[in-house]
Amino acid sequence: MTATELLDRLQGVQKNAKGWVAFCPGHADRKRRSLSVSQNGTSLLLHCFTGCPPATVMAALGLTVRDLFLDGVGTAAVPERRIVATYEYHDEAGQLLYTVVRFEPKDFRPRLPDGTWGLGTTRRVLYRLPLLTGHRDLFLVEGEKDADALAATGLAATTSPGGANGWRPEYAEQLARLTPERVLIVPDNDAPGRAYAETAARSLLALGVEVRIVILPGLRDKADASDWLAGGGTGTALAVLAAESPVFTPPAAPPDEPALRVIGDGLWVVWPSRGLTMEFSRFVDHRDTLMAEISVTSEQAGALHWAKLNLASTQTRTALVRVLEEAESSQPWRSLVEAACRMVVDHWRAGEPATALRPAAPSAGRWLVEPYVPLGEITVLFGDGGAGKSLLALALALAGLIGHPLGNLWRIQPLRRVLYLDWESDAQAHAERLWALSQPLEAPPEGAILHRRLYRPLTEDLSTIRADCDRHEADLVVVDSLGAACGPEPEGADAAVRTLMAIRGLRGTKLVVAHVSKQGADTKGPARPFGSVYVGNLARSTIEFRRQEEGGAGDDGFAVTLYHRKNNHGRLGRAAGFAFEWGIDGALAVRRAEPDLSSTSLATRVLASLRSGGMAADAIADELDVPARSVKSALARLDQQQKVTRLESVSGGRGNKTLWGLRLESDSGHLGN
Repeated sequence: MTATELLDRLQGVQKNAKGWVAFCPGHADRKRRSLSVSQNGTSLLLHCFTGCPPATVMAALGLTVRDLFLDGVGTAAVPERRIVATYEYHDEAGQLLYTVVRFEPKDFRPRLPDGTWGLGTTRRVLYRLPLLTGHRDLFLVEGEKDADALAATGLAATTSPGGANGWRPEYAEQLARLTPERVLIVPDNDAPGRAYAETAARSLLALGVEVRIVILPGLRDKADASDWLAGGGTGTALAVLAAESPVFTPPAAPPDEPALRVIGDGLWVVWPSRGLTMEFSRFVDHRDTLMAEISVTSEQAGALHWAKLNLASTQTRTALVRVLEEAESSQPWRSLVEAACRMVVDHWRAGEPATALRPAAPSAGRWLVEPYVPLGEITVLFGDGGAGKSLLALALALAGLIGHPLGNLWRIQPLRRVLYLDWESDAQAHAERLWALSQPLEAPPEGAILHRRLYRPLTEDLSTIRADCDRHEADLVVVDSLGAACGPEPEGADAAVRTLMAIRGLRGTKLVVAHVSKQGADTKGPARPFGSVYVGNLARSTIEFRRQEEGGAGDDGFAVTLYHRKNNHGRLGRAAGFAFEWGIDGALAVRRAEPDLSSTSLATRVLASLRSGGMAADAIADELDVPARSVKSALARLDQQQKVTRLESVSGGRGNKTLWGLRLESDSGHLGN
């Protein structure tokens, strides 16, 4: 093939100093020309700067290695490829998913049933998967040829596609679902083979599978199980070796073992003894490639390099090694880069494992404020605009930081660091509120409350928000307010779900401030947060916030009532009242106030009346200004629920009347709505 013929197959071709650049056909490349085409003596060279392997580019162009040699020059040096074996991969039901084709000269390529080369999004499975069911021992080898050779001796054997670097966590899950008594791993006699065996063994061990690594005696360097069988080994002898092999236990980490740290959405690989850190961030998972930005720093030399890297590409990792070797030659960069990329890819693709669910008694440390605000979960505090929700959220944060009950009513678990994510006010407004709230009590420790002003939807800044939460070890995150955090169309289900799931992934307890619709603010009955029903559904606790029209705080303040509307972890708390009162010196005190129960159910108001002592139904009706028959119906229901009890009968009016009182368990409980 000539250079012109190759360029004719590409789009966006431009000449540069070294040859040509064009849009790479190996990935979605229409914004920048990432494919370099150059001529090196007798051949054409292809290089994708985003990391597409040359084989991927050639497959997209319909080329072979032979095609890259210029016509009439060097073609005799390139032997024609031929297919020497095919290995079919089926799912558990026996359906063909793909075939791995082996060529000579030695090369492997996957092919779909329709003839398409490559796997794309096709599910990856173990070789001979349908034939592994019901076996006590399963043998895992490196390569289809070895698996077939062991199977021919009567052993249940399998392998994973992709060779020594092809192991994935889902292969361990597939083996674990077969419930074998043990998995026997037979590695090739070389460093990649031993690394493959240990990687697979660790992932199987994490799922509770017994693993043994079987070392074949007398193997020459780079030989495998097929070579051992060809040299006189038998399936029976291998089964004996497997039974005698020790159960795998992970070797103790050497002093130079890197540590993986999760910082927000980023992953840091750190070598403390070397003073090195590789920071991976801004991940993009596309088909078979995992892209990330990598920043390499040294305690001695500072920042060494920053680049975008395809973690699965040998070429881009090799290029990174060369750059680092030029920057600081004293480190074994190849092994460090390989170890870091492998750790990051394994962590990224592993996800959160499934764990056994066992009965457990309720934890005493479940609550930030019992039973209103569960630790580590999302609580939505919702109410009309201007009612004081942000002020209460800041007061709650201050109370937790200084160890003081909020309004002498809510006891709050100790807090160390609060991150206030703010779409509505600026830092100065909150600083002034914090000063006023601190005057009657004490100021929080320096730096204990962090404020971050935000303008874009939360999901667009999620990476840096998560990093802030992790870097500052925030144990309370306030989101003020949810509608603005959702961005355009906050009432839509998509925006609500995406935002709340993003908030859920933040560390610490999440207190989310939200508004109500105008109709909800005007109604006397229970309201719900503005927007999609998913706001209330995804929150673990919701608290309605209403400003009292009268009473509670006099002329120098205002009172609010909080109604506990939802609790996924137990019973609802009773309605709580708080009063905010300003002093002449600008101090703002928060104290307990009588809640306004007009927005609660009649049953709750009846229970509240009985807290002061036994009362007859007529007296309760007069106090609540409701019909006596309604009170009697409510008492009958509460009696069935064992929340009230008949104390005694007294004479009065037209005859004897029953005095009602709270049962002991109800009196010590929490009155809800």
